[in-house]
Amino acid sequence: MWKAYKIGPRPSVSFFTLGRLFTQIRNGTPDPWLAAALKQVRPDIEDYSWLKAYAANCVKYALHDLELAYKAYFTQPAAGKPRRHGRYRTTPSFCIPAEVKIRDGLLQVPKIGRLRLKDHGTRQPYEHCEAKTVRIRREGTGRYPKWYAYVTYAVPSELLPEVPTTGAVGVDRNVGQCTDSDGQTHALPATAVEDAKIKRYQRKWHRQRKDSNRRRRTGHKLGKLHRKQVRRRDTAMHTVSRKLADKAHTVVLENLDTKAMTKSAKEDPGRNVKQKAGLNRSILASGWGQLERKLAYKAGQVVQVPAAHTSVKPTPLY
Repeated sequence: MWKAYKIGPRPSVSFFTLGRLFTQIRNGTPDPWLAAALKQVRPDIEDYSWLKAYAANCVKYALHDLELAYKAYFTQPAAGKPRRHGRYRTTPSFCIPAEVKIRDGLLQVPKIGRLRLKDHGTRQPYEHCEAKTVRIRREGTGRYPKWYAYVTYAVPSELLPEVPTTGAVGVDRNVGQCTDSDGQTHALPATAVEDAKIKRYQRKWHRQRKDSNRRRRTGHKLGKLHRKQVRRRDTAMHTVSRKLADKAHTVVLENLDTKAMTKSAKEDPGRNVKQKAGLNRSILASGWGQLERKLAYKAGQVVQVPAAHTSVKPTPLY
């Protein structure tokens, strides 16, 4: 109502205000207007005392994202109104925002207990640094899904690698690889085996009866293969971006319009629709956008130049 007609005072969407309302709901003592709003939104829920079974800080931290969404809704014209996430369309995750306890490879999760982190001793680069937050995220919808813990550490500046303060390096992005101005080529890992398995399981999935257990199991296997591909490409982009950021202070990229380059050929009917679809898949699998996003916070500076006349033709060997 305030957004549309400016009726009454402007509602507060701060994390403190939302956290106070959450405490009232959790304790079963909401204000009358809040109780009426809850009854209108979720008439099927009479009692919210079940919220006490969850760690208050972990659940309350989700209001931080809600605060950012409401602020964007009130300040940015293009931002839409925050909506509830679908139960089966959202990846289950939660955050431990404070008092993170990790000892001997065991993570203390509130209300659950200690959980062992796999390969924690070999993957933890900063053993004596303080863990600030932990984001726990589930991957997979099968019978035995995997849970990943993303730990954020407070690392002193003297322990961090030195960042170059001078120099520049140019990057020419191609399908499946990229080449820097020093002549070094960074190729993505080969995924021919995973691609063949994905095609085989897709054909099998289409042959099976809808809503059957066999089709559901095939879908779980497909999702597992897709997630494996995503992790391999993400690891490769992290490796490439780190190498480029360590070479020079400034990284120069082509200003590529990936959305226009991967436009469907069906909108311009006529020729080579299947070939263009295959090219689009190869471009999207090359991770051009991922490389830009990772270099944005790893490199000292990222400069984009017009893409015209930036690629150099290779010199023939004969």
